[in-house]
Amino acid sequence: GEGGIVNSANWIEPQPGGQHLRPAGNGRLLLLWEHLHRHLNVPQDPAMPLENFLDMYPQLCLEGLQAMVPGLEAYHERLGRAASVDGGYYTVMPDGRPLVSPYGAGNAFVCGGMGTYGLMGSPAAGELAALHVLGAELPEYAGACTWPREDPLLEKPIDLLDDSG
Repeated sequence: GEGGIVNSANWIEPQPGGQHLRPAGNGRLLLLWEHLHRHLNVPQDPAMPLENFLDMYPQLCLEGLQAMVPGLEAYHERLGRAASVDGGYYTVMPDGRPLVSPYGAGNAFVCGGMGTYGLMGSPAAGELAALHVLGAELPEYAGACTWPREDPLLEKPIDLLDDSG
């Protein structure tokens, strides 16, 4: 479906992984599952706020995560009054790798394009950005994060959420 309408037939079969969660402060829990909104059509110039976000997103996230964390079942009765959807856009490079390098002028640096793994990758990306700023010795993988890429991918990146085989 598109625009907040979910075809329930799409949810009967097993779904791909990729769901994750983390504490969000003040006793709240952040549930994420990128697969659930991969079908949304994002315009060339996206606008905020997101319109017509999936109405069932909180429930579907909870169901998907429950297989991994069975204790989440206790949240089903509280879901209606306690759930909120806070949507946004992820910046993703065409090859799926982050962009962490000097950019343009000698004193400009970029650190972004981490897509859906920003929370997990940001400590390493921040360290790499700091090494660039300091002019320090860079790790071996730094060339994979520059633009243009020093070592471009020869094949299309693997989509970890694509279960089509």
